[in-house]
Amino acid sequence: MSKQDQRDKIHAGANLAFAKFGYAKTSMVDIARLAGISRASLYQYFSNKEDLYREFVLIPHQQSLDLTDELLKNDTLSFEEKLHKVIDSRIGFMSRLLQETPHASEMERIAKQLSGDILADYSQQYLKRVASLLKRANSDGLINLKASGLTAKNAAGILVFGADGQRNAIGPNFTESQFEDRMHRFVDLFLTAVAPKGGKK
Repeated sequence: MSKQDQRDKIHAGANLAFAKFGYAKTSMVDIARLAGISRASLYQYFSNKEDLYREFVLIPHQQSLDLTDELLKNDTLSFEEKLHKVIDSRIGFMSRLLQETPHASEMERIAKQLSGDILADYSQQYLKRVASLLKRANSDGLINLKASGLTAKNAAGILVFGADGQRNAIGPNFTESQFEDRMHRFVDLFLTAVAPKGGKK
Protein backbone atom coordinates (compact mmCIF):
# COMPACT_ATOMS: atom_id res chain seq x y z
CA MET A 1 0.00 0.00 0.00
CA SER A 2 1.35 3.43 -0.95
CA LYS A 3 1.91 6.17 1.61
CA GLN A 4 -0.93 8.19 0.09
CA ASP A 5 -3.30 5.21 0.34
CA GLN A 6 -2.30 4.83 3.98
CA ARG A 7 -2.93 8.54 4.64
CA ASP A 8 -6.31 8.24 2.93
CA LYS A 9 -7.21 5.40 5.28
CA ILE A 10 -6.14 7.50 8.26
CA HIS A 11 -8.18 10.47 7.04
CA ALA A 12 -11.25 8.25 6.63
CA GLY A 13 -10.76 6.82 10.12
CA ALA A 14 -10.31 10.29 11.59
CA ASN A 15 -13.47 11.52 9.88
CA LEU A 16 -15.45 8.66 11.38
CA ALA A 17 -13.93 9.03 14.83
CA PHE A 18 -14.32 12.81 15.16
CA ALA A 19 -17.85 12.70 13.77
CA LYS A 20 -18.87 9.91 16.16
CA PHE A 21 -17.05 10.90 19.34
CA GLY A 22 -16.11 14.55 18.93
CA TYR A 23 -12.57 15.80 19.39
CA ALA A 24 -12.12 15.47 23.16
CA LYS A 25 -13.35 11.89 23.38
CA THR A 26 -11.51 10.63 20.30
CA SER A 27 -8.21 8.83 20.92
CA MET A 28 -5.46 7.82 18.54
CA VAL A 29 -6.53 4.23 19.29
CA ASP A 30 -10.04 5.02 18.02
CA ILE A 31 -8.66 6.53 14.82
CA ALA A 32 -6.32 3.60 14.18
CA ARG A 33 -9.13 1.10 14.78
CA LEU A 34 -11.57 2.87 12.46
CA ALA A 35 -8.83 3.31 9.85
CA GLY A 36 -8.07 -0.41 9.99
CA ILE A 37 -4.39 0.06 10.82
CA SER A 38 -2.19 -0.46 13.85
CA ARG A 39 -1.52 2.32 16.33
CA ALA A 40 2.18 2.04 15.51
CA SER A 41 1.43 2.66 11.83
CA LEU A 42 -0.68 5.69 12.72
CA TYR A 43 2.18 7.21 14.73
CA GLN A 44 4.46 6.89 11.73
CA TYR A 45 2.36 9.58 10.06
CA PHE A 46 1.15 11.70 12.98
CA SER A 47 2.90 12.23 16.29
CA ASN A 48 -0.28 13.19 18.14
CA LYS A 49 -3.99 13.88 17.80
CA GLU A 50 -3.43 17.63 17.49
CA ASP A 51 -1.29 17.26 14.36
CA LEU A 52 -3.81 14.87 12.83
CA TYR A 53 -6.67 17.26 13.56
CA ARG A 54 -4.86 20.10 11.83
CA GLU A 55 -4.68 18.00 8.67
CA PHE A 56 -8.31 16.98 9.21
CA VAL A 57 -9.17 20.69 9.09
CA LEU A 58 -6.83 21.51 6.20
CA ILE A 59 -8.08 18.91 3.71
CA PRO A 60 -11.73 20.04 3.27
CA HIS A 61 -10.68 23.68 3.14
CA GLN A 62 -8.18 22.92 0.37
CA GLN A 63 -10.87 20.93 -1.44
CA SER A 64 -13.14 23.96 -1.19
CA LEU A 65 -10.48 26.19 -2.77
CA ASP A 66 -9.83 23.63 -5.52
CA LEU A 67 -13.56 23.49 -6.31
CA THR A 68 -13.73 27.29 -6.34
CA ASP A 69 -10.85 27.42 -8.82
CA GLU A 70 -12.61 24.92 -11.09
CA LEU A 71 -15.79 27.01 -11.02
CA LEU A 72 -13.96 30.23 -11.81
CA LYS A 73 -12.40 28.60 -14.87
CA ASN A 74 -15.74 27.24 -16.11
CA ASP A 75 -16.71 29.52 -18.99
CA THR A 76 -19.97 27.67 -19.58
CA LEU A 77 -21.43 29.28 -16.43
CA SER A 78 -22.89 32.77 -16.31
CA PHE A 79 -21.56 35.22 -13.72
CA GLU A 80 -24.65 34.71 -11.56
CA GLU A 81 -24.31 30.92 -11.73
CA LYS A 82 -20.63 31.12 -10.84
CA LEU A 83 -21.28 33.37 -7.87
CA HIS A 84 -23.98 31.08 -6.47
CA LYS A 85 -21.79 28.01 -6.88
CA VAL A 86 -18.65 29.72 -5.53
CA ILE A 87 -20.49 30.74 -2.37
CA ASP A 88 -21.78 27.20 -1.99
CA SER A 89 -18.26 25.83 -2.50
CA ARG A 90 -17.38 27.32 0.89
CA ILE A 91 -20.52 27.98 2.89
CA GLY A 92 -22.50 24.97 1.76
CA PHE A 93 -19.52 22.64 1.74
CA MET A 94 -18.60 23.34 5.36
CA SER A 95 -22.21 23.41 6.56
CA ARG A 96 -22.93 19.98 5.13
CA LEU A 97 -19.69 18.63 6.59
CA LEU A 98 -20.58 19.82 10.09
CA GLN A 99 -24.19 18.70 9.75
CA GLU A 100 -22.98 15.11 9.68
CA THR A 101 -21.95 15.18 13.36
CA PRO A 102 -23.65 16.11 16.65
CA HIS A 103 -20.27 17.52 17.77
CA ALA A 104 -20.17 20.38 15.26
CA SER A 105 -19.85 23.19 17.80
CA GLU A 106 -16.99 21.46 19.61
CA MET A 107 -15.21 20.67 16.36
CA GLU A 108 -15.48 24.26 15.14
CA ARG A 109 -14.16 25.54 18.48
CA ILE A 110 -11.21 23.16 18.47
CA ALA A 111 -10.46 23.95 14.84
CA LYS A 112 -10.12 27.64 15.74
CA GLN A 113 -7.83 26.77 18.68
CA LEU A 114 -5.55 24.33 16.88
CA SER A 115 -5.81 25.50 13.28
CA GLY A 116 -6.37 29.23 13.45
CA ASP A 117 -3.56 29.86 10.98
CA ILE A 118 -5.05 27.39 8.49
CA LEU A 119 -8.50 28.95 8.76
CA ALA A 120 -7.11 32.48 8.42
CA ASP A 121 -5.12 31.58 5.31
CA TYR A 122 -8.12 29.80 3.82
CA SER A 123 -10.38 32.80 4.39
CA GLN A 124 -7.83 35.13 2.81
CA GLN A 125 -7.37 32.89 -0.23
CA TYR A 126 -11.11 32.39 -0.65
CA LEU A 127 -11.88 36.11 -0.36
CA LYS A 128 -9.27 36.84 -3.05
CA ARG A 129 -11.04 34.44 -5.39
CA VAL A 130 -14.47 35.95 -4.76
CA ALA A 131 -13.04 39.46 -5.17
CA SER A 132 -11.47 38.49 -8.51
CA LEU A 133 -14.85 37.21 -9.74
CA LEU A 134 -16.59 40.42 -8.66
CA LYS A 135 -13.84 42.61 -10.15
CA ARG A 136 -14.18 40.92 -13.52
CA ALA A 137 -17.98 41.20 -13.44
CA ASN A 138 -17.65 44.87 -12.58
CA SER A 139 -15.27 45.42 -15.53
CA ASP A 140 -17.71 43.59 -17.82
CA GLY A 141 -20.56 45.85 -16.70
CA LEU A 142 -22.51 43.03 -15.06
CA ILE A 143 -22.44 44.79 -11.69
CA ASN A 144 -21.68 48.34 -10.56
CA LEU A 145 -19.61 48.38 -7.38
CA LYS A 146 -18.70 52.07 -7.63
CA ALA A 147 -22.34 53.14 -7.36
CA SER A 148 -22.52 51.36 -4.01
CA GLY A 149 -19.20 52.80 -2.85
CA LEU A 150 -17.57 49.39 -2.81
CA THR A 151 -14.33 47.88 -4.00
CA ALA A 152 -14.24 44.27 -5.14
CA LYS A 153 -12.45 43.37 -1.90
CA ASN A 154 -15.07 45.14 0.26
CA ALA A 155 -17.92 43.56 -1.69
CA ALA A 156 -16.38 40.09 -1.34
CA GLY A 157 -16.15 40.51 2.42
CA ILE A 158 -19.77 41.65 2.69
CA LEU A 159 -20.95 38.75 0.57
CA VAL A 160 -18.91 36.01 2.19
CA PHE A 161 -19.31 37.04 5.82
CA GLY A 162 -22.96 37.84 5.23
CA ALA A 163 -23.45 34.34 3.85
CA ASP A 164 -21.68 33.01 6.96
CA GLY A 165 -24.24 34.86 9.06
CA GLN A 166 -27.06 33.33 7.09
CA ARG A 167 -25.66 29.87 7.73
CA ASN A 168 -25.39 30.51 11.45
CA ALA A 169 -28.94 31.90 11.54
CA ILE A 170 -30.33 28.71 10.01
CA GLY A 171 -28.92 26.60 12.82
CA PRO A 172 -27.62 23.03 12.82
CA ASN A 173 -30.86 21.23 11.92
CA PHE A 174 -31.46 22.71 8.47
CA THR A 175 -32.52 20.72 5.46
CA GLU A 176 -30.61 20.85 2.19
CA SER A 177 -33.48 22.65 0.46
CA GLN A 178 -33.77 25.21 3.29
CA PHE A 179 -30.09 25.98 3.09
CA GLU A 180 -30.02 26.29 -0.69
CA ASP A 181 -33.09 28.53 -0.71
CA ARG A 182 -31.67 30.86 1.93
CA MET A 183 -28.28 31.14 0.26
CA HIS A 184 -29.86 31.67 -3.15
CA ARG A 185 -32.02 34.49 -1.81
CA PHE A 186 -29.08 36.11 -0.05
CA VAL A 187 -26.85 36.07 -3.14
CA ASP A 188 -29.72 37.39 -5.28
CA LEU A 189 -30.23 40.23 -2.80
CA PHE A 190 -26.54 41.11 -3.09
CA LEU A 191 -26.75 41.05 -6.88
CA THR A 192 -29.76 43.34 -6.81
CA ALA A 193 -27.88 45.80 -4.60
CA VAL A 194 -24.94 46.02 -6.99
CA ALA A 195 -26.84 45.77 -10.27
CA PRO A 196 -25.88 48.41 -12.83
CA LYS A 197 -28.27 51.32 -13.27
CA GLY A 198 -30.89 50.41 -15.82
CA GLY A 199 -30.40 46.68 -15.26
CA LYS A 200 -27.80 44.18 -16.44
CA LYS A 201 -26.01 44.77 -19.71
